[in-house]
Amino acid sequence: MIQPEQLQKDIAALPETAQVLVADFVAFLKQRYTPAPTSPVPTPPIADTEQGRADKLAGLLGQLAEANPFQAVTDPVAWQQQQRADRPLPSRDL
Repeated sequence: MIQPEQLQKDIAALPETAQVLVADFVAFLKQRYTPAPTSPVPTPPIADTEQGRADKLAGLLGQLAEANPFQAVTDPVAWQQQQRADRPLPSRDL
């Protein structure tokens, strides 16, 4: 069993810098072993749940399909080759 009087004497016998370290360590231990206040756990917004993210993604993909962004592409192979073609970079003289 720890004797508080002996502990107090031992700390008093230490140099002042060591006493400051002991005080800091005691503050750390008090913080670590003090139970956190209980507060109600907030429910995450619907997009933060797995189902919410899936629903949001499904909605966005539906909007993209409705927009039909590739309707002007008549030849997909030619379009792909055009997209992959090398182009001169701005501000670079080759």
